[in-house]
Amino acid sequence: MPLTRETMVIRAVQLARGGQSPEVSGIYEDDADLLVENAAHALSNRVAMDERIRHLLQKNYPVTLTDGAGGFSGAAYEGILQSALQWASFYDPDDVLNNTFSSPYIYKREAQTLHKYLNPNFGYWALRVPLTIETRARNIADPVASRQALNGTAIIRANYTFDFSGNNPLPTGGELDDEAVQELARMLKLSQLK
Repeated sequence: MPLTRETMVIRAVQLARGGQSPEVSGIYEDDADLLVENAAHALSNRVAMDERIRHLLQKNYPVTLTDGAGGFSGAAYEGILQSALQWASFYDPDDVLNNTFSSPYIYKREAQTLHKYLNPNFGYWALRVPLTIETRARNIADPVASRQALNGTAIIRANYTFDFSGNNPLPTGGELDDEAVQELARMLKLSQLK
């Protein structure tokens, strides 16, 4: 049975109280409920940083590219973990069309890097604020032509912050249930430090 928000709150409160009463511990379910989103974000970030479990909170987001650039905002991207985009995998429109997802593009921290010499055998992508992806296509030696070559629908496989709306769920196998409860309990304990 998937972890619900209510179950997460109840389990985290019990864990944080450590057998004490609400009055002695100062930990209440109402306080826990207010911290659920913060705990979800913190855990989602930790999962994104760990390559062994990163896939548990990832999904594909389509990005429409025009002349090598495309933005992503709106309801389709709700929950995308922007702080973890450097660990996302980017696949160009040809990969999507041919269903060949074996060679993701290489992430570059600075978009200006795409204007410098880079090995043309690889594809590259960078994030430019606000939420715009810029690309440099593989197998095109000319830096200007390679930056404008991609058109169509690409895929970015990115981490998301889990929620209980059904759009961005925890894994159905329960792999992260205990970690979610522990993260919320940790935040509850921290909130009681005076």
